[in-house]
Amino acid sequence: MDRAGENPPPIPNPLSDTAPTFAERLDENIYCPICNYNLTGVLSGRCPECGSLFDREALLQTQRTHSVILIPWDDPKIKSLRERWQGTLSVCMVQPDRFGKVFSIQRADTRAWPFMRLVLLITTIASCGAFLITAPFCTFVGGFEWWSLLLLVTIFLTTATVSFTVLAGIVLWLFCTHYDGKRHLRPWLAIAAYSSAHSLLTLPIVFIAPLAILLQDSFDPELLLLGMILILHYGGLWLTAFTLRGIVKHRTAKHRQTFLVPASLILLVNVVTPGCWIGSAVLVDVINRYVRLFQSYP
Repeated sequence: MDRAGENPPPIPNPLSDTAPTFAERLDENIYCPICNYNLTGVLSGRCPECGSLFDREALLQTQRTHSVILIPWDDPKIKSLRERWQGTLSVCMVQPDRFGKVFSIQRADTRAWPFMRLVLLITTIASCGAFLITAPFCTFVGGFEWWSLLLLVTIFLTTATVSFTVLAGIVLWLFCTHYDGKRHLRPWLAIAAYSSAHSLLTLPIVFIAPLAILLQDSFDPELLLLGMILILHYGGLWLTAFTLRGIVKHRTAKHRQTFLVPASLILLVNVVTPGCWIGSAVLVDVINRYVRLFQSYP
């Protein structure tokens, strides 16, 4: 009941300036592709139903053209593992523009970490396979045996990939805000995990192994392979850093972008690679010494 002396609220005039514009009417037709929630009037950049983050402008433009906006690995419509794998690699490695725009919305239950683990498993198997190919021709300098080299490569690839992914996600979380103007760590970690696809640039090491055998008179095969793995993985991290820098402009509030992002990512590349390499070599050397000490006992 209205209080005495108060006027009732005015009835809005549909023909006035407050009437919905053409853009607002278009806005009424966008839905969250994760849960199909109607996003009309939702300006926070987060779906209130499923919690997925979205870029309103990119989502509106994408749904007008009926193109796929989810990264294939997270797309529930793609049932085949092979199709999801090939589609995700295509987006992550050879379509940088789409890789940036594909995160116009991101599932709250993203499977980015299983994707990164699969990438890491493939690169580790390929690198260790290269050493097994050249093992009969290796002299194993520096006191390292064949199993020591396999352990060294495994530890290096694992620590370098995981460390860069986590640290890059933290850097982006510190310096970049999302569409809603707030900082969210989990989405950046997921994006960095998908960017780890560039680690697959280490795969050519399998084809370098026969070349190392042919050049064994001039170079030690194991040293050549170790050097090539280091160079290829270092190059993969550089591409990852550039990819993440490109995603920033699609993923963050425009007024929050900062020059510290590329500088920090470049610093990470140049610290993580040699740091993990030296740390892995020291750890394997310690393990190797303990194994020899154990074997020396009668």
